[in-house]
Amino acid sequence: MAGFDIASNFKGNVTYHIPAFNNPQGLIAKALNGWWIASIVSMQSGLPINPLIGNRSLSNNPGAAGSATDRPDLDPSFDRHKVITHNPARWFDPTMFALPLAGTLGNVPRNYLRGPDLKNVDFAINKDTRLREQAIVQFRAEVFNILNRPNFANTGTGQGVGAANNTNIIASLSSPAAIQCGPNYAVNSCQFGSSPALAPNATAGIIVATATTSRQIQLSLKLIF
Repeated sequence: MAGFDIASNFKGNVTYHIPAFNNPQGLIAKALNGWWIASIVSMQSGLPINPLIGNRSLSNNPGAAGSATDRPDLDPSFDRHKVITHNPARWFDPTMFALPLAGTLGNVPRNYLRGPDLKNVDFAINKDTRLREQAIVQFRAEVFNILNRPNFANTGTGQGVGAANNTNIIASLSSPAAIQCGPNYAVNSCQFGSSPALAPNATAGIIVATATTSRQIQLSLKLIF
C-alpha cells in the first residue's frame, strides 16, 4: 500500500446566487442585490501509518537506495481494528508490536495502520456591487474550517504522506546487534551477541500536529473591471 493511499475521498462545492429584488431602486437596490454564498466540503479517510523499528539489526547500512530500519513483529493477541483509540494522546497502542526473533524479519506489513480522518467545511458570503457598466466592487467574507473541527495529522515526527508517514515503535540504537561466529564462521557456531536493550519509543502513537488550521476568517474587497 502506498504511503499516500486514501481509501475514501469526497470533495464537493456549491455556489448559490440569492435572487435579486426587482422593486427597490437606487442605493436600496445596490444594498439588497448581488449577494451569493459558496461552500466547499472535504471528507477523506486517514493516511497510512508505517510502523518501524528504530534500528537496523539485519539490513545494517544498505546505502542510499535501501531502507535503514527493520519492521517489528505483531503480537497475535491484538486486533489492529481495535487498537486505534482515536485519541491524539495515543492514537494506537504501541505494545501491540514486538522485536522479531534474532535472525528473522518482522511480520508487520508496510503501512499497517491508519491515521486520523479529515472533515472540513469552508464557507463564504459575497456581495457584488456594480459601480458602472464595466466595474464591480466585490466584498468577500470567507471562513475556513467553519466548524472549527480539529483534523489531526499522522503520528510521529513526519506528518505528511509517503516516507513521512513512518513512525518508530522502538527507539533507535547507535549500532546494530553484533553477530559473533566461531572458527571458519561455521553457521552452526554463529550466534547473536549481546546488545543494549531496545527501549519502547516514548512518542510512538502520539499526534503532535494538525492537518488543517483552526477556524480562520478572511475579509477582502476586490475591484473587478
